Amino acid sequence: MQAREIYYDNGYAKYRKVIDLIAARMERASSLGPFLSKRVLEKPYVVNSSSENADKDRLLNSEGIYHFHLGTSLRSEKLYGYTGDLLFVTYYNGKAYFLGIGNHNDFDSQEWAQRAISNWPNSGMFSEIKNMTFPSYSESERALLRKSGAATFVSLGGKSYFPATGSISTAGISAIDVKKIKTLITQIKYVVMELCNKREMTANYVTRIGQQTTSDVVLTWRIDKGHLEVVDKTSGVRLQEWFLR
Repeated sequence: MQAREIYYDNGYAKYRKVIDLIAARMERASSLGPFLSKRVLEKPYVVNSSSENADKDRLLNSEGIYHFHLGTSLRSEKLYGYTGDLLFVTYYNGKAYFLGIGNHNDFDSQEWAQRAISNWPNSGMFSEIKNMTFPSYSESERALLRKSGAATFVSLGGKSYFPATGSISTAGISAIDVKKIKTLITQIKYVVMELCNKREMTANYVTRIGQQTTSDVVLTWRIDKGHLEVVDKTSGVRLQEWFLR
């Protein structure tokens, strides 16, 4: 999906082939590595780091908007003709939305979010905040708020909008991702407890099978409806089923 404004952005004709290539790779679920910033590798996320550190992408975390580096051609997985121009893209519910072409100075601009709202008002990417309005901050003010881990809203047509990402957390990362991480940690703790509880059962199974066959015993784990199952990889038999025989 492409915003109608993108066709009038500076450089669209120049980068058209590479933009089409990015779209094609997305459709095929192919690597987008050549278009990513090297900071992805040089500045990985640091646990407990403060929100203004270089391991954060403030635009991505606050509004779910990615950026891809643009060039005039791609050869042998290397981007050529790179001038600092970027393609801003958001992704929501299985669809990629190409918002426009800008540069690194546009990270704190409202324009990309405003384009998402005006082009796809019913997509769910942004929700209008009813009966309340918030100040329309300048880019420098938005940058300062984000660096401090404070939520920012999008102003358009006298209305205020909130992103589906839940905006930014005090840690400088997406609020919705913080919620997902907390849920995941709870699930991991449960799996660890299940593994501890099944350790004795697993040891008994390996001992008994080892007495009956010369083949190696290979066990694996799978999650079935939130419940951890220990499975014999060779036969596919669940340990619980085997012990009930």
